[in-house]
Amino acid sequence: MEIAIASMRQGDMAKAEGIFQNLFSTFGQRPELFQALGTIQAQKGWSGFAAFLLQTGIDKGYDRFEAYHNLGNALRADNKTDEAAAAFRKAYQRAENDEHRADALVAEATLYVNMGEPQKAVDLCDRALALEPDHRFALWNRGIAYLELGRWVEGFDAYDKAGFRSDQGKAADRKLRDYGGKPEWFPSKRTRKASVVVYGEQGIGDELMFASMISDLQARAGRVIIDCDKRLEQLFKRSFPDCTIYTTSAEEPTWIKDDPPDYRIAMGSLGRWFRAKDSDFPKVPYIKADPEKVAYWKGELDKLPGKKVGISWVGGSKYTRTDLRSIPLPLWEPIARVPGVTLVSLQYHKWAAEEAAMMGAAWGVPIHHWQDAIDSYDETAGLVEALDLVITINTSIVHLCGSMGVKTWCLTPFAAAWRYGLKGPNPFYGSVEMYRQAKDQKWSEVIARVASDLNH
Repeated sequence: MEIAIASMRQGDMAKAEGIFQNLFSTFGQRPELFQALGTIQAQKGWSGFAAFLLQTGIDKGYDRFEAYHNLGNALRADNKTDEAAAAFRKAYQRAENDEHRADALVAEATLYVNMGEPQKAVDLCDRALALEPDHRFALWNRGIAYLELGRWVEGFDAYDKAGFRSDQGKAADRKLRDYGGKPEWFPSKRTRKASVVVYGEQGIGDELMFASMISDLQARAGRVIIDCDKRLEQLFKRSFPDCTIYTTSAEEPTWIKDDPPDYRIAMGSLGRWFRAKDSDFPKVPYIKADPEKVAYWKGELDKLPGKKVGISWVGGSKYTRTDLRSIPLPLWEPIARVPGVTLVSLQYHKWAAEEAAMMGAAWGVPIHHWQDAIDSYDETAGLVEALDLVITINTSIVHLCGSMGVKTWCLTPFAAAWRYGLKGPNPFYGSVEMYRQAKDQKWSEVIARVASDLNH
């Protein structure tokens, strides 16, 4: 047993699983073995199977904090929110110390972050921090909940301070780059004439969104270097001509040998300095498409009849709740059947062209898909600017269109990530109109409203 536990701690799950399976065969259905095997399955991503094993272990007498805590995590990964909450509350009841109690409270709080109930997350994190004042995940989850509530100062402060921490056996939520030990930039007289590298530390959508603050940084620094995702290189060169653009594929960039900055800052950290209140969000376009690409795609679209509308219907992963964010293409039929509308696919997943062709044939309404426009973000930018309208679920296309000032209707789930706000207009983009799902989390009403508006 000790060898298996040691293997788990060292990350050798295959070895641990083999030992526990042998123990299971030898000693029969002991509850702690169900617990161990369930924990391994959860770490392998088999959340449903893990929950079954963990619950079986509990039913057989393994009535402990870690059993309910692990069960709650497995149920959360399987998107069973109510059952996970019940498991975390039982974990709290069986906690033997303040550290475990805080862990249980924070685990339950994660269920309400990005689920439309941020105040519940704040309250639970406050209780956890009263027990463990430096609890990383309590600070991080409370910060995200603050951002959902539009409490920008508190939210961005926590986003910065907790986001780069990698303690408690977990990787950081944001990727830190120190550029050879360069200090972090902050606005002051000393940094006004300094050179600073600003870098993307998360996904491409976040990078586009936070790039809205690069102009603020330019106004407060001597020279700005942008280290961006390779897919954004041409867009950023065109949009920020006074900045130097690099793309770093390795952990340590090679360009700093010839062009060392004085300071560094992550794009998401700019919010701490430049977005303290709602009026600090200018909501003006700042990303520019290639005029030649726009002209080319306009020429292609002019060959098609009616109003040209781009659509995107799938986004995210299981971890980022693709089940809540995505709208299966068959549900888009009322939009497809609006007279005088031609649909253009902006979907990027590998089966998008086939799915668009199949659904278009079933409806008798073609959905045009140009893969070369999807494979290059610079081409995508040209295409979306040439369209009359973009209708999309929550995905990176929202940020591309919003940053360019492209007219966009954003179909948003009731439980949305903080970037989209919980109600009202989009906090970042003036050209993005929000079509929000009701609390019943049904898309049919949203689709009907969009089709009606498109028909007028």
